[in-house]
Amino acid sequence: MMSPFNRTAVRRLASFSGSPCVSLYTALYPRGQEAEGDRLRLRQVIDAAEKQLAGHWMRPVEARDFLAPARQLDAERMFWEQRKNGLAIYVGSDLIEAFHIPSELPSAAIVTDRFRLRPVLPILELDLSYHLLTISENRVGLYVVDRDSIEAVAVPNLPMSLEDALNLDSVDRGEQVHTAMRGVVGKQAAVFHGQGGAPDTQHTDLIEYCRRINRAVMSQLQGSSQPLLLGCVEAIAARYHEVSTHPHLLEDFLEGNQDYSSAYDLHRGSREIVEPYVRGAAQRVIARYENAMGDSQTTCEITEVVTSAVQGRVDALFYDPHAEVFGECNLDGSRCELTGDNNDDDLIDLAAIRTLEKGGTVHAMGEGHPQVTSPLAALLRY
Repeated sequence: MMSPFNRTAVRRLASFSGSPCVSLYTALYPRGQEAEGDRLRLRQVIDAAEKQLAGHWMRPVEARDFLAPARQLDAERMFWEQRKNGLAIYVGSDLIEAFHIPSELPSAAIVTDRFRLRPVLPILELDLSYHLLTISENRVGLYVVDRDSIEAVAVPNLPMSLEDALNLDSVDRGEQVHTAMRGVVGKQAAVFHGQGGAPDTQHTDLIEYCRRINRAVMSQLQGSSQPLLLGCVEAIAARYHEVSTHPHLLEDFLEGNQDYSSAYDLHRGSREIVEPYVRGAAQRVIARYENAMGDSQTTCEITEVVTSAVQGRVDALFYDPHAEVFGECNLDGSRCELTGDNNDDDLIDLAAIRTLEKGGTVHAMGEGHPQVTSPLAALLRY
């Protein structure tokens, strides 16, 4: 099964070091009788990349071997059964990654010293990548979710249950804990016996339970800019919000005890909540840019946008999907120069990738976006 194309994949590809890097794109036609035509289009972009490699990077026989993993995909029946409207393949030294893309892509073979990801950037604008954290008194689970899939994540030191969390300190609190009857869906509560008032003890222990979960989750998700959605009963959601340090924890949550929810139900239910949030978030970013236009928090000067992106200062980037801007920028972003030479860096691609790497968002300019004359504009963090 191929990995989904999302921000995590972009960061992984952007951090790949070693050249040459081959980026292959082609349209596919999954609904018609075009299987052989799709194969032909793939062979054509691979042939084009091989010519570039043989002409500038290595000997012809080495170029053929370098692209052999991409050619092998042609013979994999399951690979073609999964096809969508577009195909993106990235080949590097000891690396090949292929993604079926839901949008049609123009055919292209690009060979440079890093992967060119600009053709697939529009897909990330409504990226439905997020994390789902399910909590009950009996189970805790963290999932990574995207438009098409949901997958459990192993989290070190994550409590398995309320009782597991309370026993971590091995302290005899003079209490016994059991859960309410299973039949009370969404209303499970720990029942405590022993010293002290039961409501106070229950509240204190639930807070500590959530605090320990948050600590493990934040260690796992450190640096993530993806939304975090809770799946739990209302009482647990309220306590978790009290202690959470996740900067993108959603106020809404998937309500109810999720102990026996299937992966399908978790995926469908969580998507219904997150999708409107993602769409609304894009509109809020545009409004923030428009409200700040003209002050030091925004810029549409190309070299300043690029250097700010490299330095991690861009919170939101807006780019013209049809523009071409070539130039040179050093690694720390202290110098950027426009050259107009298409053998140099695609500066729009560079700015977008660095923005995503640093947790910012990227938006293709179009109707409803800020009206600027530059092909690049940015909302800055500082």
